[in-house]
Amino acid sequence: MELLQLRYFYESAKSENFAKVAEKYMVPASSVSASIKRLEEELGCKLFERQSNSISLNDSGKLLQNSLSAIFDELNQTVEKIKQTKPIKTEIRILILAMREYISRAIFEYQKTHPNVHFVAMFDVNDHEGYEYDLIIDKDNGAYPEYKRRELGNYPICFCATKDHPLVGKELAMKDLRNERFITLEYDLGVNSSLFECCKNAGFYPEIVLQTNDQHCFRSSAEAGIGLGLWLKTKLAEWPKNLVELSVCDLQMRHVLYLYYKNGIANEEILNFIDFLSSKDF
Repeated sequence: MELLQLRYFYESAKSENFAKVAEKYMVPASSVSASIKRLEEELGCKLFERQSNSISLNDSGKLLQNSLSAIFDELNQTVEKIKQTKPIKTEIRILILAMREYISRAIFEYQKTHPNVHFVAMFDVNDHEGYEYDLIIDKDNGAYPEYKRRELGNYPICFCATKDHPLVGKELAMKDLRNERFITLEYDLGVNSSLFECCKNAGFYPEIVLQTNDQHCFRSSAEAGIGLGLWLKTKLAEWPKNLVELSVCDLQMRHVLYLYYKNGIANEEILNFIDFLSSKDF
């Protein structure tokens, strides 16, 4: 005796029509009829009186229907209770404009222990202008007046070049890089804006030979010697094997990473994720 057999019987007992039950369960009418016939064989009695074009519930069928009515009512109530106690999915909308590789790793790590959190992670504000974000990861930026902020990290910035570059091993100033070529990440990714700022302070505009929004492309291009790269020195950063740091005495740039969050957050999961990010040592 199977639950589906009993479901077929119970619905057929109410409608006294196999075709309607078959339509409800999206199966052939013959499947419903055959299932109930097997149930009758197992019980050793008929449950319906069958005429050529109709069926009608007999006394044995009415007895089983009354019993199943109470059972299915209790079963349906239990199923609803179980559905209501299922963990509710929480959505966190986050815009990542700086250190996206490390923040993405943090999201993956968080989801391992919080599987009911659904992240919507965006990396380009221009494609989603007007989109409402719960959190924003960016450098020092006055573009978010409606958000509070929390510092996540403060990191030194250096220039990197291939080991055979003629400037390697020399004591340099920013002006000595005037004739060099540079590769950059997209302007809105935080670190890249520091390149333009420090070159401007030294009285020149950098010659950009490659601009990319992909961290791996940036690294492989620097290793190929296409140009100098601006490197963010974090604890998690894996220093490329073929690159070395240039000694630039007046390069005092640092990258400060901030977490921007909305005032009056009531969502406990968002608060938990903020605390999780704040505890990370990037």
